[in-house]
Amino acid sequence: MRTSVRNNSAAYGFSVTITATFGSLNTLSGRQSVVDVFLFLAGAGVAFTATELVASKGFKITDYSEPEEVVLIATSFNLFSMSCAVALGSLVGWLLSGWIAWFLGSFAATISYLIVVGVEMAVAERAEESS
Repeated sequence: MRTSVRNNSAAYGFSVTITATFGSLNTLSGRQSVVDVFLFLAGAGVAFTATELVASKGFKITDYSEPEEVVLIATSFNLFSMSCAVALGSLVGWLLSGWIAWFLGSFAATISYLIVVGVEMAVAERAEESS
């Protein structure tokens, strides 16, 4: 079970986040088209790529392994990162309308999720070091 949590927790959290963000944007917009779906996909993809570009310093760093204890502690905070990301994506959808809401809503949710998960990892690492 530990291996399953360690290997899937971030992906699971992002899956829940992006699905909930899509549902929220759909509710706020009252409509969606196939184009909106692809704009949503593009926003999330661009955000993920941009974050990876920054985190890897231009794709030069390839090892991101964290100790198992750090991952387990950090993923216990997943509800916080998921909630922040969906809230930000929803705020974008509430403030904007049309195609830009679909692109920027998923972009904002993705960036937010990845940043907050990074903060959760840093907090977990500090907690692990101090124990």
